[in-house]
Amino acid sequence: MIEWLREFFNKGPKRTINLKGGANFSYSGPWQKLAATPLVTRLDRWHLGDFSSAEYTIVADFDTTNREIVKCTVVAGTELADLTVFGRSNLGQPILKISVNVNNSYVDLNVEPQDEDSTDMSGAKVFFSATYYKAVNPPV
Repeated sequence: MIEWLREFFNKGPKRTINLKGGANFSYSGPWQKLAATPLVTRLDRWHLGDFSSAEYTIVADFDTTNREIVKCTVVAGTELADLTVFGRSNLGQPILKISVNVNNSYVDLNVEPQDEDSTDMSGAKVFFSATYYKAVNPPV
C-alpha cells in the first residue's frame, strides 16, 4: 500500500475498508452545465450487464444563493427502471428534475432544470458521486 494512504485507511471487518477517525471523502466534479429546458442533460450511463442498481448523490450549484443536493436510488431491468428520491436539500428552491430511461442495453440518469419555479436554473453546474451494484443475473 502507498505509505501515505495508511494515514487514512485500515482493514475493516468482513473485507471492508475502514476510514480512520477524521477521514472523509470530498467531491467537486467533474461537473456539467445543466442544459436549458426542454433539453435534458445526461448525467450518467451504465450498462445493464455490468450493474443492476446505483445509489447517487447529486449536487447542483447555480450561484451562492441557489444550491441543492439530492440523494436517490435507481434499479433497472431490460424494460423498466425505477428512480426513488429519498433526500433533497436546497437553499429555498429546487434546481433539479431527475429522471431515468432504460433500453435493452443501458440506463441513463438525466437531469433538467426544475420547472416548479419561474427562475431559470439552466447553466447550473451539476456533478455526482455514485455507488454501483453489480448485476448478479445479467440480462438475457
